[in-house]
Amino acid sequence: MKAVSFVILSNIGNPTHPRTWSGTPSNLIAALQKKGYRATGVDLTFGRFARSALWRLYGKEYGRSRLSLLLSQLRLWLMGVDGEIVFLHISTTSFPVGKKKAGVRHVLFMDSTVHLESLYTISPLNDGQTKKREEDERRALTIADHVFTTSECARQDIVEH
Repeated sequence: MKAVSFVILSNIGNPTHPRTWSGTPSNLIAALQKKGYRATGVDLTFGRFARSALWRLYGKEYGRSRLSLLLSQLRLWLMGVDGEIVFLHISTTSFPVGKKKAGVRHVLFMDSTVHLESLYTISPLNDGQTKKREEDERRALTIADHVFTTSECARQDIVEH
């Protein structure tokens, strides 16, 4: 049996910190490591100054450039990984663009959907923002090998929409 390595990606804070997403990512990392798996977390967020500099350098391409920089750091961690790699996403926005690669799986943890957020948000998104987020969500759901919802209402909304 080949070894499996896990990478938890978070764009809402450091996944190794116990306060990010109620500790779910850090608890997953700890549990996987305790079972003997190679596991790490990658924080896809940048500080205010780094975001500003990247925006000035790359403009509209900021998101792709940010991800490229982080993925280059991740490649260093992945060097020497023998076997399958599983990316655990806690957001639909961290999914790759393009085709899936052999030996790589993507798992999505969802606590809400764009549709649910649009119903209950205080400051609603405009139509363009909603459409873009829905496209990202649809792409992520298509790419994901497994989707775990953390609530029954999120599961039901995915099925209905």
